[in-house]
Amino acid sequence: MDRVLRVVQMNIRDKMAWFFIPFIVLFASFFVNILVALLIREPEGFASGGGLSIFVYMLIAGILCLSQTFSMAISFSVRRKDYFWGTAATAGIVSLVVSLILVILSIIEQSTNGWGVKLRFYLLPFMDQTSPLELGIVFFLILLSQFFCGFIFASVHRRIGRNGLLLFSIGLGLVLMILGFVITYFKWWGNVYEYIQLHTLLENSVWLLPFIVITMFASYLLLRKATV
Repeated sequence: MDRVLRVVQMNIRDKMAWFFIPFIVLFASFFVNILVALLIREPEGFASGGGLSIFVYMLIAGILCLSQTFSMAISFSVRRKDYFWGTAATAGIVSLVVSLILVILSIIEQSTNGWGVKLRFYLLPFMDQTSPLELGIVFFLILLSQFFCGFIFASVHRRIGRNGLLLFSIGLGLVLMILGFVITYFKWWGNVYEYIQLHTLLENSVWLLPFIVITMFASYLLLRKATV
């Protein structure tokens, strides 16, 4: 446990990458959208979805984290197992903190009628019926899934190199294309849409849990044999 905590501390020391940059990106996008909302003055309001930028950043963080810290951690005699769980714990802590901040900002946005200019930046229309607790869980699951989505690509690159990553990406793309073709061929898109409509945002987001578990497990296996 102490070794895992040391990895967490090693990651958290880079506050710029884990905390400052994502919120700099988020708030820069927010102020641009505030300016746009002031200029266009839509009577029915303006939904930008700019708050999604922080989720994209979490994907990038998952990619960059491994390349920036793995070799250094191993050189300090940190076991690959401890490195993985320490990094996963760091991602969980950051996702939790960011989720809480996003929920607070969403509540403020709702209570101020979109920051006084009817701007929907953090709380999109389909989130209106979601409680703050449920919203926090949804944000947390999305952030964590984005991190491990990036982390699995970085793990593949670390384990089997650039060519292996290229083949992995092509294979994944083919699988998704075949899946899309099958759903289209059997006309299942209507069923998918109906399922989403009949369930709450939280219930739909729970489907991210299997994705998180699979990418975590795959990343762990890859890093066990990865070279420095």
